[in-house]
Amino acid sequence: MRYWYWSQPAVAVVLLAFTIYTLVSFFAFDASGLFSIQFAVNGAFIFPGLLISLGLTQVLLSRRRPRSVTLPERILLGFECLLIVVLIATSFEPDSLTVGLVLWPLVIVLAVVITITVVVTTARLAKPPAPPEPPSTPADLDDLLGDKA
Repeated sequence: MRYWYWSQPAVAVVLLAFTIYTLVSFFAFDASGLFSIQFAVNGAFIFPGLLISLGLTQVLLSRRRPRSVTLPERILLGFECLLIVVLIATSFEPDSLTVGLVLWPLVIVLAVVITITVVVTTARLAKPPAPPEPPSTPADLDDLLGDKA
C-alpha cells in the first residue's frame, strides 16, 4: 500500500521538473530549448493541471481513515501513470503532436474521474456504521418459532 502513497509524489516531481524546464526555456531562452510543440503544451498546460490533480488526490488519500487505496483507484492511478509516461516519451519527437492531441483530453478526464472517485470513496469510508439492531425479546422469538406455550 505504501507504493500508492509515494507514487503520486514521485510522478509529481517529474512533472514539476518538466514544467519548470518548459517555462524557463520559454520565457528565458525564447523557446529554443523546447523539443516540440507537444513538449511545450505538456509543460505549460497539461502537466501543471496534473500537478494540481495529483496533489489534491494525495491530500485526500492521506486524510482517509482507514488509510487504503481501493482496487478501482489503483487501476485508475496506474492507467494515469501509463498515459503520463507515454506523453513524456512522445514529447521529444517533433512529429508527435497527434499523440498529444489524442491523449490530452483523455488524461484530463481521467484526472477528474480519479479525483471524484477518491472523494466518493473517502466519503463512503467515513460514514459511521449502521447501529446494531436491538436484541429480540423472548416473546418475539416465541412468535418466530411458533412456540405458544
